[in-house]
Amino acid sequence: MIDRIFYEFRGQPGLTCWFGELLTEEYNDNFTRPITKEQFDYVYTEAINVLPNNKKWLLKDAPRRKDLRIFVAVYHFSLYMYLYRFLRPKHVQVWPEFPTGNGKINLLIKYANQLYGIELKSYTDESAYHDAIDKAENYAVQLSIPKISLVFFVDIIEEKIRKKYKIEYIAPDTGIQVDIIFIACEEEEFS
Repeated sequence: MIDRIFYEFRGQPGLTCWFGELLTEEYNDNFTRPITKEQFDYVYTEAINVLPNNKKWLLKDAPRRKDLRIFVAVYHFSLYMYLYRFLRPKHVQVWPEFPTGNGKINLLIKYANQLYGIELKSYTDESAYHDAIDKAENYAVQLSIPKISLVFFVDIIEEKIRKKYKIEYIAPDTGIQVDIIFIACEEEEFS
């Protein structure tokens, strides 16, 4: 179900969070059983055909830059809130903007005495992409964690480009694993 939710909502944090709440809370009468395909299909149909279009509502009043693109901080905050709300009932701690001694990592997650880091960026160009990988690696070193996620927000991304850049990078000097993830925001629908 996780892969299907990610596929259907293209990784958009606000929509994923909203649909997750519908699936696990609003339309779930038995919290002890796993979500089924039939339950997913029913809730998806309700979300598309019955409920108001929350995708547009979520970003309707979002602050915008001079070029009318939504500020990336909106997506950062949406992802933070999604993770916080989704993971809190599972006794997972989520912190935004945590100083590392080498700058600030965007999100830290602690579960079962394990620490996880997520660095959030807007994809601008290939040079910034490589700089972000180095920065994420440095954060992982500062935090003494072997693995970190680097999430890039992009307006849209073609599948061949996603495959080229969405990699598990292992830093040759430190052995730190940087998992690179792209989240397509598709904001042209909101302009």
